[in-house]
Amino acid sequence: MLAKTIIPPITFLGKELPVVDSVKDLGMIIDKHLSFNDHTDALTSDLMGKSYLKPLKPTPIRLEIASGDFLNAIQTSLKGKSMAAAVINMDLDVWCYLTFNRGAASEHKEYTLYQKEDFETLPSDWYYCLNEHGEGKGIDFPIKAKPMVSWSPSRYCKMNGKLQKAPRMPIEKVSLHFVRKACGIQNL
Repeated sequence: MLAKTIIPPITFLGKELPVVDSVKDLGMIIDKHLSFNDHTDALTSDLMGKSYLKPLKPTPIRLEIASGDFLNAIQTSLKGKSMAAAVINMDLDVWCYLTFNRGAASEHKEYTLYQKEDFETLPSDWYYCLNEHGEGKGIDFPIKAKPMVSWSPSRYCKMNGKLQKAPRMPIEKVSLHFVRKACGIQNL
């Protein structure tokens, strides 16, 4: 008969956690019989496999919101006179899912080039904007895209009666660069 090993409770962030046989979280089982390194290896390989080798499918509502934001940014950019990049606030895990195994590497670092066919989930008229006369602007493909994370502006707030610097939040977004071309109903 094996002797039962007594494991003392663990203190984490000032709280005492009791020892249990196993816990399921983050899609894997935490087992008291595995070492810390075994857990770390299993968790890291599991998460890396899910996020990079095959991105998880976002919920339908998140896909709908991302598609709407993408369409709105493209249409606004086409209607405007500015030649600046179109910037879309979008969760990067959704972007990763939508563009997985699509596009080609750009000569510009961290950018990827996408063709019209790479965005099959969008409405068929997403890449041009026409007026009531059938004239307007469209995208001259490819689109150059760069996903990035920036920080919210720094600000101060009152905490415990004192002025303190407020925490900043990460903002996930995608920067799109594309050439605009004149188009009409006959040449989209």
